[in-house]
Amino acid sequence: MGKTFLQEVNAYLDKQTDIEPMTKTWLTQMSLLQKEYPVGIPHFPTQEFTNSETGETISKTPMSAQSVVAKLNEKILEKGVMDDCLFTTGVGIHQMVAAQLLTWTKPRQMVSSGSLGTMGVSLGYCIGAQLANGKKMCISIDGDGSFNMTFTELKTVAEQKNPR
Repeated sequence: MGKTFLQEVNAYLDKQTDIEPMTKTWLTQMSLLQKEYPVGIPHFPTQEFTNSETGETISKTPMSAQSVVAKLNEKILEKGVMDDCLFTTGVGIHQMVAAQLLTWTKPRQMVSSGSLGTMGVSLGYCIGAQLANGKKMCISIDGDGSFNMTFTELKTVAEQKNPR
């Protein structure tokens, strides 16, 4: 029944000639808000540790979710493949960061629960997005807690040879 309904709605919308996206006002307002309230990207200082057994100095730089997603966005834009990317997220800070810091170029590039889902849903979404869109690069953006809940699903990715 749901399939028939959607087919009928799509057929109706296809016949409409006066439907025009009403996004211009919102996009203008969004641009102003982004300039006035830019998303901050925390950067942390490098920390040095000495290995007590070897005496070797080890440097580590903590990363923020914002810095990781911003760098991902930068690299995808440099390669010119943003139009061919789909992103999935679970719930949490990474979801908000992805929504704010990725350069969206097409409708429906993000599959997300909109904060109404459950931790760990991103990998399942990503597997499904890849199976449905074999030519697209599907990227799951998730937090460490979510990954710990679903890392066994990587077996499904390997078994399905996903991406193909």
